[in-house]
Amino acid sequence: MNETGPQSNFGIADAMILIAATAAALGWLRNPLDWSIAYPNESQMRYYLRLAQLVGTALATTWGLGILAIRFRASHRGGRDGRCRPGVVACAAATAGCLIQFALIMIWHAVRSEPLWPGRDIIEALLDPAATGVVGGWLALGLAGLWKREGTWIDDLGIGVGLSWFVLWVIRLVALCV
Repeated sequence: MNETGPQSNFGIADAMILIAATAAALGWLRNPLDWSIAYPNESQMRYYLRLAQLVGTALATTWGLGILAIRFRASHRGGRDGRCRPGVVACAAATAGCLIQFALIMIWHAVRSEPLWPGRDIIEALLDPAATGVVGGWLALGLAGLWKREGTWIDDLGIGVGLSWFVLWVIRLVALCV
């Protein structure tokens, strides 16, 4: 452990967690990536924007979970907790938003006895609550004066995932306007 945080070295277990997160995203995307059937009448620009949004949302969701797993695994080895770290807050807020949205989708379909949406629609529905959660979490940290960068790769990667949620949200807005 160093003075800036619990873990500064990237280890084999960290790589395995991130590879598993990537594999989960790719497995989740296996069926929804049949876009030629899904959106046959869209312009090519909108098609690629929605494809980027779908792949990015799946990867950001699973990598956020992976980063939380790495961070909490590191904190059990005697490191500081990550409650005021922007990377951890971004991943936790996005994960909470995704879980709440997914639970609402499942409840909606259970109450209405409708077939579940295709995986593509579920993935797209996770974007807004996750992006809103990241922006809200970062605003809360900033306004409360608790924004404390850890200076480790874990926090930097978490900030990168948080920024990716915002970029994906902007891509969604652009796709709606094209």
